[in-house]
Amino acid sequence: MDNQRLEERIRATATEIFSLAETDRLDRSDDFKSLKAKLAADIWQWCAAVFGSKRTGNVDVEIMECINRSLSSFKGEAAGYMNYIAAALKKEITRATAKAKNEERSLIKLPEKKQRKIRQFLRFAERCGKDITNPDVQKMIAKEYSYPLEEVSALAQYYVQSFVQGDMIVSDDGEKRSLWDTVPAQETMLDETVILKTELESCLTEIDKAFAAAQERTKPYLSALITHRLLVKLESAQADMDNAIALLRSASFAKTKEAQKIIAAYQKGGAFCTQEDIAKCFGRDKTDASRTLKNFWKKCQLA
Repeated sequence: MDNQRLEERIRATATEIFSLAETDRLDRSDDFKSLKAKLAADIWQWCAAVFGSKRTGNVDVEIMECINRSLSSFKGEAAGYMNYIAAALKKEITRATAKAKNEERSLIKLPEKKQRKIRQFLRFAERCGKDITNPDVQKMIAKEYSYPLEEVSALAQYYVQSFVQGDMIVSDDGEKRSLWDTVPAQETMLDETVILKTELESCLTEIDKAFAAAQERTKPYLSALITHRLLVKLESAQADMDNAIALLRSASFAKTKEAQKIIAAYQKGGAFCTQEDIAKCFGRDKTDASRTLKNFWKKCQLA
């Protein structure tokens, strides 16, 4: 069921709920309970479609509480309930996600390249149904990605010694922390903006406007930096990468040959370039790349 149909169903059910006598709603009558269950089911589907099932799966309690609060706090016309609950859910899910990231922030700081390599190893092992601690599997990984066997073994050992469970590290006191949530605070301006499909489209539009106004001589460099950053942020946010890349390819700034090469390299798998690698290709350094992006985000109002 598409989003528009779900929104129509939500509006219709909300109209039925708010047409009930206030006493029925306050006393939680059978009619109210039945309609609320129907409303919640549709809102859950809508959330999964708009915010992503992976993201909403981690904030199920917050979503249900938000629905409960909305039925008590909404005072407008029933036709306006969809906009009201959508805004409330966006705020709540964003808040809950940010809180979870802060609580799970790892004390272990890995360079970006090593983070990506471990993720590559895990994906490869998962596809093969193998254990990355197996020396034979490590040889397969080294051959697959053209990495030195010693490096593969060292990173696999690091993974094991960190007591990783999924994408989590369990500390000595039993607390789970995110292994991958290591991006410095000053580099997170897009985290909450780009992970929603509806907002990604809007984000790309703003980026295209600012990109069009940039100097022609800087566009290849800028295009490469923007495309790289978006791919990294989208992956970090566990976005649906196939859909996200399809949207990304439609953007004007991503149609340069530099951007297309970066997208192709990402889809190919294996070692993915860093921001510093891109800067070096243009005779720049890491500091220049960071400054260039920071200034650009400000121009397109994404800082």
